[in-house]
Amino acid sequence: MLLALLGGVVVALLIEWPRIEAIAESGEWANLLLNFNYDSTLPLLLFLMLPVAWLWPGREKILSPAPDSRVKTVLTALLLGGLSLLMSHHVSQLEIKDQKFGDLPPAYHDEYSYLLQAEAYLDGRVSYPIHETHPELFSQFHVLNETTFASRYFPATGLVIAPGLKLGRPYWGHWICGALTTIFIFLAGKELGGYRTGLFAGLCCALSPALALFSNLLLAHHPTLLGLSSFLYFYLRMWRTKSFASGMLAGVGLALAMLSRPMAAAGFALPMGVVLLANLIRPVQWTHDESAPARSTILKLNLAVGLPIIAGLLILLPINKAVTGDLFKLPYSQFQTIYTPNHVYGFDNVERGEGQRKKETFAKYDNWAENLTPESARTKVFTRLVASLRWTWGIVPLTMAGLFCLILAVEARNRWALIVLSLISIHVAHAPYWFTGIQDWHYVFESCLIWFLLLGEVTAAIWGISKTKGRPLLKYWWLGMLAAPMLTMYVSAGDFWPVARMQNEVEIVAFSRLKYQEFDRLLEQEIGDRRALVLIDHDETDLHIDYIDNDPSWDAPIIRGRVDEGRPDAERLEELKAAFPKREIWYFNAAQGSLELLE
Repeated sequence: MLLALLGGVVVALLIEWPRIEAIAESGEWANLLLNFNYDSTLPLLLFLMLPVAWLWPGREKILSPAPDSRVKTVLTALLLGGLSLLMSHHVSQLEIKDQKFGDLPPAYHDEYSYLLQAEAYLDGRVSYPIHETHPELFSQFHVLNETTFASRYFPATGLVIAPGLKLGRPYWGHWICGALTTIFIFLAGKELGGYRTGLFAGLCCALSPALALFSNLLLAHHPTLLGLSSFLYFYLRMWRTKSFASGMLAGVGLALAMLSRPMAAAGFALPMGVVLLANLIRPVQWTHDESAPARSTILKLNLAVGLPIIAGLLILLPINKAVTGDLFKLPYSQFQTIYTPNHVYGFDNVERGEGQRKKETFAKYDNWAENLTPESARTKVFTRLVASLRWTWGIVPLTMAGLFCLILAVEARNRWALIVLSLISIHVAHAPYWFTGIQDWHYVFESCLIWFLLLGEVTAAIWGISKTKGRPLLKYWWLGMLAAPMLTMYVSAGDFWPVARMQNEVEIVAFSRLKYQEFDRLLEQEIGDRRALVLIDHDETDLHIDYIDNDPSWDAPIIRGRVDEGRPDAERLEELKAAFPKREIWYFNAAQGSLELLE
């Protein structure tokens, strides 16, 4: 605990020091308590109060295990799941220019591809025919547009979105995934460290800004979280009970995660898989109070976990065939091969991808990629780690929790070692990728599950120390340390920190959402219900705003076409009028924001 506390102090000082130096140079010490650093100022002030919290006297108590029952577990799980739903709803209701964040259209290219996937499922299919005469006009980011028109992404996310989309509430599936993830993290924490560990881990999961924000983005992370959290819980339960059914459910969870974000799933589950397979060679004790299981039992558990994973992989084969024409060619990799070879996984990605692009449709986006070297990879791994700490909960408390549980794992050599290894594995798995990710960390987003468990364990430990050592204020001091990041995340405080960090981040995401909304309104105002083809000349300085999003029936009143070569000349315009005789032809210049009818 002492080492964890020292680590927290050092990190807080390192973050805070540039601000202190600037104040010292200016001599304006009155500003020391103004313009707080979101990550470090409040934690550093709390560290100054720690001696009081430790020295304040109280009676020592024998810590008894928290009473447990099935009813209590079920009620706690439901309350935690409900709290997660409330946090998702809260973020959706944040105001952006007199509108609700959740009422704005999606922000990212990927979201529109997942929506297309969900629409296809609702239509009872996985792909659509391409446009008969001019498919090149309707190429869309992260959507294959060769022999078929289909999302490039793995299938589980569309399945999560589809029911809510049918009801006009596309985000509901993600909210429910977040609530179920919270429940499984509570149960996994309970398996690892008892009721208190599970309770605190579940609370951190329910209140986490990462989950609250990403539950309002139509990305693959929440289906992956549901898969991995259920996998982890049933995996731990499987080892305790040696239950074939728990092993099967663990395999189902991991299969769901693999059908959402396979690299994240593989990185997260690798240590668990290695342990499971290694026990086939030499069964070992899992806990001190039981003997090593028989090889026949280990074989049974391997089959239980493995069979659902194999079934999940087999699901991909007919989808591959329908979309790419090849049983073993993934839509994801085919899109990358054709349009964005520079974005390939691994080092020297640009050097390997140079000259491999088969179509120039997304050339500028492809050229956006940086060539990854081992040196730049180390920087990006550190950037992802810091961002994941900040958005999962907070840099200082998670540093302390990580150090505490790392030492615990090394000392005890028990299941916590497996949890810590999973955290390391998911970061290592994404080290050979050139982009840090959305918010600088979305590739390792699923590491948040491990951080919740570590926070739960260290909170339960401090709770115990506070009682057994007769230090009644210590547990409240730690709760204050946990509350500090949430305070700056959700509340503004004038001159101390003028804007809540969540509000600021939502406004950043809303920049793209508002651009899409403004474009939709412009089309509605200028064209109305008339049938039209709008030729869109995108802004080369903003690769992440792309207005191509069409109903794949190609029969909507307004369809949107891509003209990256600029305004069509007279010959090209006549050709388009002949190809689309019942539609007006309009031209939109995104850089200028101008829309005009082409006569």
